[in-house]
Amino acid sequence: MGKSVEKVLFLSLLIIFIIFSTSPALAAVSALIAKDSNGELYQFDYKLLLNSYALSLLDSPDGLYSSFVEKEAYAFLTENGRYISYRGVLDNYALAIVSNGNFDLEKYLLNKEAELAAMPGNIKKVSINSGNIVYTPINLEEGAAGKPDNPDTGVKKPINEPGENHNTGNTSKTYVMVDVNILNLRSGPGTNHEIIDQLSFGAILEVTDEQKEWLKVITMDSKSGWVHGDFVKKADLKSKDALRGKVIVVDPGHGGVDPGAIGFSGLQEKVVTLAVGQNLESLLQGAGASVIMTRTGDQSVSNTKRVEIANKARADLFVSIHANAFTSPDANGTETYYYENNENSAASKFLAQAIQGEFLSTLGLRDRGVKEKNFFVLTNSEMPAVLVEMAFLTNQKEEELLRDAKTQKILAEALFRGIESYFLSYR
Repeated sequence: MGKSVEKVLFLSLLIIFIIFSTSPALAAVSALIAKDSNGELYQFDYKLLLNSYALSLLDSPDGLYSSFVEKEAYAFLTENGRYISYRGVLDNYALAIVSNGNFDLEKYLLNKEAELAAMPGNIKKVSINSGNIVYTPINLEEGAAGKPDNPDTGVKKPINEPGENHNTGNTSKTYVMVDVNILNLRSGPGTNHEIIDQLSFGAILEVTDEQKEWLKVITMDSKSGWVHGDFVKKADLKSKDALRGKVIVVDPGHGGVDPGAIGFSGLQEKVVTLAVGQNLESLLQGAGASVIMTRTGDQSVSNTKRVEIANKARADLFVSIHANAFTSPDANGTETYYYENNENSAASKFLAQAIQGEFLSTLGLRDRGVKEKNFFVLTNSEMPAVLVEMAFLTNQKEEELLRDAKTQKILAEALFRGIESYFLSYR
């Protein structure tokens, strides 16, 4: 047996071991999701799978369990309709073993902070019919985690509170939150319209119009489209003191012997990032946050030290500030990075989207997008973390913007609003 096959079999068997070692009957689990060698996902009913497992122990296999172990365990589907990453379960299970603690699988699955699994629009349900394996397509088209826990918590018409109307000049805005793992953003109000993006659980959307059960929305990164109202819930962005007591690490990139990128006319990245960072520090402190700067002047600070500062402080957020560069002077625009493969990936992505959206609406530079990358400061931070590339120093026009003290304050304000949006709306 090849090593890759052994690994898949081991992981698939381990999921059963975890289930039985924690609880013989988990009310929280509805189904188990497995992935084949081609990356296709299959959904196995939890109770049917346990029955099949028992039959296999009695030498009377029905084929369902063997079909499962041929694949790689991928996710749990909970009774409240959330797909929870199996990798996240393994990580937390291993952590409990190392620390001589107990791992409560059911409690973890119901935890809102549990790592979500990325799900495609369509998967296959596996069942047994007259002794034969049957594959039934499941369309996760509009909401990949299924309906909200309670259909009544989804947004229904009318979406506005009494006396509130975003189409009549009232300055009050309505926001909703994505309440499923993946939600399609479409070009029009219906499934016949093109999918222009897929939104993650927890994403905040501003509602600008509605048509029956469909809502026209604007995302944090300024994309406009339509979503189905059954898969979002109303978000309250009116909370006060969202930043009070929060510990935020502001990381001005480079410094000391490391100037970072050098601009079209010689402006150094380390100068710009410190100026923006210090402006951001003042804004955050004014809102009641506790701010830790990884550097307060022209010091050399290693990436290891930057991460160590944040982790030791048990910070709530880590924001690394940078300016971009490229060999071509035509390169331009704004981009924000996060790291996808850790327990904070969903929160980091949300923060990145919020900040990117604020940058775009503030300066109107080219949208280079929210991107995933394994920068050291992102992969090793133990809290939600982002790295922003504000603009290109190697572009003459953008270098002049970055040099300007007023623009530096504007950039800090955009960062502040993105951070504030995160604390107001991410759950």
